[in-house]
Amino acid sequence: HEPKASAADYLINDSKIKMSSVSGATRQNGCCRGNLWKQVQGVSQRRDPKADENKRIFEFCVVSGVLFISYSDYTAYNRGDHPMTIYKIVGASASGPSSGSSAFEASANTTFRMVTSQGTHLYCTAPTPNDCSTWLATIHAGLEATYMSAPVETPIFKPPSSESLSTRGMFREKQILCTSCGRSCDVITLATPLPQYGYERRCHVCPECLVSQGVWLDVQLRNQLYAAHQYEQQALNAARDECYEVIHDGGIVEIKFNEATLPTVSQANALRDLISSLDFLAYRRACPDLDRWCSELELGQLDAAEFIDLLDDTPNTQIAELKKQAFRVAGDMGSAMKLLADYTFTDDIDMFRQILDFFLDLCDESDLSSVAFFWPQLQSLHLKMLPPKDSSELLRVELMEDFLLTIAVKYSIQLALEITWAYVADLEDSLFNLNISPPTRSRRFSVLRFVCELESLLFDFQDGWGGGSVSLRNMLTPSKHQVIMLKDEMAYLAKTRKKLSNGFLSRSVRMEKLSDAKFTKPPEEAAEDALRAAKYADYFSSHLSFTRRICDVAEKLRFLDISERASVLQKEMDTLNASGSMGGDPLNRIKDGLTRIVRVPSKEGHVFRSKERTPILLLMEVIEEPDLVACKEKDIDERLQEQSERGTPSVGPSAEEANQRRNSNNYAVDMELPIPDEQHDGQHDGHYEPDEQCDSNQMNSKGHTDTESVEEETSKVEKKETLVEPEKNTDDAKLWLNSEGNLDADSVEKDFDKEEKQDALIEPQENNDDDKVEISSESQGMNGSNEQVSLSNTGDNIDCFHTVNGNVEKQSIGEEDQQVKLMGTEESTDPNPIPPSPRALTKFKQLDSPQKREEGRIEPETPSKEAMELFLIDVMNQRLNLPKLSSSEREESDDDNETGKTTKDEPSLNKTVTNRKMTALGDADHKSNQVSEDIKRNVLTTIMSKGLQGSNTIAAGAAVAAQKSLQELDRKRAVEMMLNDKNVQQKDNNEESAMTDEEAELQRQKMIDLCVTDSSKGSSVNLSGNEDDEAIESLRLLLLQEKKSKEKDEDPTGTKNSSSSLRNANGSPDGTIDSSDVIEIDAGDVDPRLAGCGVLPPAVLSALTLWKGGVVTNAELLELVKKDLQFIRQSDNPSADVGEDNSEFWGRFAFGERWAEKKARIAACSPEASDEEWDLHGVIVKSNDDLRQEAFVMQLIELCREAFDLAQLELWVHPYRILATGRTTGVIECVKNAMSFDGLKKRRGFKDGLRGHLERMAEFSSNPGEAFKTMQHNFVRSLAAYSLMSYLFLFKDRHNGNILLDTAGHVIHIDFGFVFGIAPGGSFSLEMSTPFKITDEMLEVMGEMQSPFFSEFVTLFCCGFLALRAHMDTFLTIVEITCKTSSFKCFEGREPSEVVEKLRSRFCPDLSKEAAVAFALDLIKHSTQSFGTKQYDYFQYLSQGIAT
Repeated sequence: HEPKASAADYLINDSKIKMSSVSGATRQNGCCRGNLWKQVQGVSQRRDPKADENKRIFEFCVVSGVLFISYSDYTAYNRGDHPMTIYKIVGASASGPSSGSSAFEASANTTFRMVTSQGTHLYCTAPTPNDCSTWLATIHAGLEATYMSAPVETPIFKPPSSESLSTRGMFREKQILCTSCGRSCDVITLATPLPQYGYERRCHVCPECLVSQGVWLDVQLRNQLYAAHQYEQQALNAARDECYEVIHDGGIVEIKFNEATLPTVSQANALRDLISSLDFLAYRRACPDLDRWCSELELGQLDAAEFIDLLDDTPNTQIAELKKQAFRVAGDMGSAMKLLADYTFTDDIDMFRQILDFFLDLCDESDLSSVAFFWPQLQSLHLKMLPPKDSSELLRVELMEDFLLTIAVKYSIQLALEITWAYVADLEDSLFNLNISPPTRSRRFSVLRFVCELESLLFDFQDGWGGGSVSLRNMLTPSKHQVIMLKDEMAYLAKTRKKLSNGFLSRSVRMEKLSDAKFTKPPEEAAEDALRAAKYADYFSSHLSFTRRICDVAEKLRFLDISERASVLQKEMDTLNASGSMGGDPLNRIKDGLTRIVRVPSKEGHVFRSKERTPILLLMEVIEEPDLVACKEKDIDERLQEQSERGTPSVGPSAEEANQRRNSNNYAVDMELPIPDEQHDGQHDGHYEPDEQCDSNQMNSKGHTDTESVEEETSKVEKKETLVEPEKNTDDAKLWLNSEGNLDADSVEKDFDKEEKQDALIEPQENNDDDKVEISSESQGMNGSNEQVSLSNTGDNIDCFHTVNGNVEKQSIGEEDQQVKLMGTEESTDPNPIPPSPRALTKFKQLDSPQKREEGRIEPETPSKEAMELFLIDVMNQRLNLPKLSSSEREESDDDNETGKTTKDEPSLNKTVTNRKMTALGDADHKSNQVSEDIKRNVLTTIMSKGLQGSNTIAAGAAVAAQKSLQELDRKRAVEMMLNDKNVQQKDNNEESAMTDEEAELQRQKMIDLCVTDSSKGSSVNLSGNEDDEAIESLRLLLLQEKKSKEKDEDPTGTKNSSSSLRNANGSPDGTIDSSDVIEIDAGDVDPRLAGCGVLPPAVLSALTLWKGGVVTNAELLELVKKDLQFIRQSDNPSADVGEDNSEFWGRFAFGERWAEKKARIAACSPEASDEEWDLHGVIVKSNDDLRQEAFVMQLIELCREAFDLAQLELWVHPYRILATGRTTGVIECVKNAMSFDGLKKRRGFKDGLRGHLERMAEFSSNPGEAFKTMQHNFVRSLAAYSLMSYLFLFKDRHNGNILLDTAGHVIHIDFGFVFGIAPGGSFSLEMSTPFKITDEMLEVMGEMQSPFFSEFVTLFCCGFLALRAHMDTFLTIVEITCKTSSFKCFEGREPSEVVEKLRSRFCPDLSKEAAVAFALDLIKHSTQSFGTKQYDYFQYLSQGIAT
């Protein structure tokens, strides 16, 4: 029997119900909601009319289709609580109970009766008669829609038997059994109806079954809303046809009215008569919108033409295309996101669909990064739409989910992981936090269903339901009966979606799955897609598993004693390595290709000391795996670009055809994959060879017989020979070998020149291999056999097909081999060309062998000994480090600088392979130096005027330097105008428009003489951050340390104790060295960055030479140098030791081991480092900390950097990657070569403040003064940027433990737990009144307030403020979308409008540029004089021990 519930759960005294809480029936888009008095009575029960009034229950009820669901009140419904009852209606009538009771007689017009599938009779009373009619109309429409469409029937299962613990004596008093699964549970307050067992009222269930039942109800409600939507659309279509027939005199034709063709009076009267007829009343009852329009037409609020236009819902494709073009012209993703947010909650679903289709167009155009940047905001919009309350909301939700699933499954597996982590964190809030906001709690079941559907698409489950075991862990564990119900409901939902396929996006991964598109693809393409899907599914599951394991380790260490944490961490990492199951990149960087973790050095882990949290630092060895699809698309683009640059006739597909192939995923055709013989006869490894044994009547792929193909090919060869006469000496010309058997570059040049001329004369051949570039020739081989050589360029490799006596042999030449083989094909303008790398020469040596010569293969010879010696000499040449560019290369370099491409030096949060066509703030191609100069000019003019007036102390101190900078800008503009006029005169005189190298150098020298910086050469300040510069810097410190150590070891007479630094391999056994064999080479001659390091030891010189040639990597270089220096030091003086407190070695020990040194040390002992794609990553895993807010702030910092780049300002920021894996765990990217102010000040040997530290860091550089100025400049650029962001986004808790300083002098802020108005101490915070932190120590680094560097700080701060003001709307859009219903601490309990308006006020949009600069000057003044900054630093010193 059904478990009985207590009367307290259901009976509500009518006297306690306030009239204000009573809401009438609201019917909208297939759903009706409102309050009802409800009386429940079984079939066999005899009614007692006198007791009916006392048993009435007042509840908030919802009707969707045939489901009648009741809640205790509207608050419970809005919060997403489980319903009190769920009834499946099978009939309804307006007749009330036949009784003589006066109460029922009075309410006869407001009472209706329903019968459920379980035989229960419901008597419901509405507040008004109109409400009663509305409820009945909705129920009748649901009955007709549901039972006409043959819905899925909910099976009635037999309740599961209890476990062996069902013996009454084995239970505790409060322990009961779950009605759904039969397991015992201690929770007795959780309850929900179980219609699958015939239980229409609440039953006791366990927490696992409770969640699963909620997911099932969410899917069933979607099916009911879809059925209601279909029914309303059918009624609307039928009504439209009848209206068209009346207007058009019997013809059903779509009508578009204009001023000249308005309906006549008779037609309008006929239309009014039609909508008032009894037959038309059924349509009005089925569709509420139609009923509303008809009422407005009857009342005269609409005319006939407007009524017909409302009935016509045909989408206009031309308008849709115009909307997409408008988005593209704007070139601003921020504006598109603002428009999407505005249309998300409106009825204009067509506009909503067009914006999403536009985003998919960007992804198809390899501009995924533009969409990926706003991925968190797209997720936030989707979460706000859940759960759908009616059919209109359901259609918008389905479109958004279709878009998210398509992007995640089809375009980026990293975005699939990103959305999975975000939704898992949201589920942890909604499932386990009862104090969460009602919107967050109400969407938990919809989020669970969406994550399960995403996993089903990724893993390609046939039934469309995978259960979410990989993504959700243990959040969803349904019983066996619930699994059957979920699969049935999802299958029915899939069928419904297939019927309404025109309502989805143009590229829908759901529709592809439902239409079984994979079975209609070619076998090669289908196999390739299956392989890619399997690879991504494996990466998806392994990433989730690995990241959760390391987060669990961090959480485990939090409960251990501090002394035990390090040893436990090492054991955990050893266990992880021994398991053999690693995962993907724990930071989940959004990029092309995959990153696999192969090993975690267990001894390199570090546990930070913390009271509440236990962050752990882990180093991870990774292997980069390129993306298969991206590589193929890149190969296609490179081939098309190469053909266009050469100007040769295109023998491959056109750009349009290539894009069509790429969009249709025809990768097998584009990439010349092996084609089966049954499809293309005569094809061997992509090269056409006629088969002599083939039947002459057999047709080839072009529709001709093989004999005709042979004759056609023969005629083309004869035509080729008539155009170009072959060389007489084929051995020298074709084999590219000289008389000595070595590679002859002159022969290569001549041969390729001939081939280029020949390609220019020969017309394109119509053959199957359209996208191949072939250079074919017949020559006499070394063994006298006839050979045919064909080069097929397939991107990274060149496939050489050698036909020897009719046999086809293939040899693949790598990318580096191509560089060597094609050397000399173009005349180089450089008198000292760069020779090929030894690694490439070694490959050619392996390719060339006597055995291959005997087989008749044509292979280039190994370079001669003289060529290798020439290579070693050129490596040491200073110009090898800074080669002189040719005119064409210089133009390309200038173009890159003008377009403002992101260089390798700058860190990036979201790295992608392709250039971004659209950006978050606008088109990157619109960058201009003029924008930066105009902003800077306005700022400098305002500073100078304010300073001269004496109205601002900051401006007065910076006025002199501002005046000099302004004069410098004017001088630069004058010089550029003068040079431009000269170029114009040259063009007018019909002279050569392109400048020679000498002229360009003279112009550059003129600009240098006038103290103007040339923009084409970039800033003179070293913005290093790439691995090569890090390796050289680490090498310089090692050499300086060795040099100082040897100076200390000198005898009083001035002679050194040993000359081991000059040892070489040819020395005698007793250690003596022949002075004739010693070659002393200064380090600065090999690389200018090593100037001042002294003479290089032979082993170091050899390692550096190999590194210059590309033979050894950065890690191998540092490891070789460290081992050699260690050997020399121990041989000379084994007891010598260098302490960290020595002043001359401060640059070596201040920041500990450099990242390049650490990478070299780990690579030396790693079994995986031999892979070319090996790399080392550092991450910090945190527990008991919500990192979602910090990830959001990092997105704002990334947006600020893009704004600075667009304005071409020198402001510097370092956004780093943050991945929140839950509400209490996350992973943070390690900032390399940096240390907090607190850690630096506590370092042994630290003295003289930050300025003294920077001076000591630059003391042993080749030019200490210039190096110190560079550090000051880096300090100013970064400090100004972070100070500006601290003011705008209210960064608080800025103690010295949350501010880093790197080895180049940059300031980096971390830990953004207090932003947007929240601060430690609340409203009594010492930092609340301070715009940003700037201390006396920072001013000392800049040279106080009268120095040029402080003037530069002021100028950059004001310029950055104006640059960010120009993009204020994008910042407001991101914050507005994120803060609504957000669980972030900075937005919790606050109105979104209040947060947005305060942020808008900080941008000062109403001020002019001059007034905005004056406001920025006041901010700097207030910050330099703030007393709260000093007090807060002192408070942190007393409470946390953080250095001041």
